[in-house]
Amino acid sequence: MFDDRDIVGAAQLLIVRHGRNASIWAARQADEEMAREDIVGAGMWRAIGRTIEELRRERRADESFN
Repeated sequence: MFDDRDIVGAAQLLIVRHGRNASIWAARQADEEMAREDIVGAGMWRAIGRTIEELRRERRADESFN
């Protein structure tokens, strides 16, 4: 369905373009897709939003980076 590399690449691009608001921007896009009844598109944007949050979260000292 979605290629993980594409999701990560989109998430990284949104972080560069929208900074701290990247996950909010992705959530709005998901909402717009749902309003158009595009479940697949909404799922893609939700996956991008989750990836943004994962990329931005702080790691514990004993945790390796993905």
